[in-house]
Amino acid sequence: MAEKEATRSQVLMSLAMLNPALRRMAKLCPPIGDAPNQLEVFSVVSRHLIPLVDVFNSIEEQLDSIAEETDQISKTYTVLNQAAVACCGRIQYLQQLFETVDRSQNKIADYRNAVETGQGKPLEIVMKEMLQDASSAAIPPLVSEEHIAALEDALQQIKKLPPSLGDEYQSSRVILHNHGAGNQFYHGGRGNMNHCSVTRPTVLALGYDAMRM
Repeated sequence: MAEKEATRSQVLMSLAMLNPALRRMAKLCPPIGDAPNQLEVFSVVSRHLIPLVDVFNSIEEQLDSIAEETDQISKTYTVLNQAAVACCGRIQYLQQLFETVDRSQNKIADYRNAVETGQGKPLEIVMKEMLQDASSAAIPPLVSEEHIAALEDALQQIKKLPPSLGDEYQSSRVILHNHGAGNQFYHGGRGNMNHCSVTRPTVLALGYDAMRM
């Protein structure tokens, strides 16, 4: 079944949910990342949050100011909505990982436990996914070439990071197939799962090795 195309109002609603959360994340996480003796992955990720904020803010501002829709813009709505919803779904987990190491006396052990009891993804993978979400939505004229370049630089810096929890996460993989028209929900750990709904057939590959390809 073909996916229903998103509308401008749906995109703006998704962005209205996403952008305040992104701004809070970009405010709360850097002081934790800059703390003395912080794990490298948290320091690097915290320095590359602003490009995410800038891109999605620009998209919202540009869409909100459009007086007349064009085919060029309207064709981007589904991609924009998917990116905003996907990024929204990753914020809480990323913040939880930062909060875990804040004032922790055993950062690596507490971080590992938070990953194992949460979504099962190390921080660098979550950040890589968020940057890829933003890159898919970074479509001129909604964003500038400077926005796109900043995203690409951030993504390259994240890709350079070594596995923050070792190679064992490279073999941890779950394959989920959804061949129907509904939503598919997967929760790999304890606690609540927040889901921003986008209806589409999905084939998901979850795991460290899948996301580093």
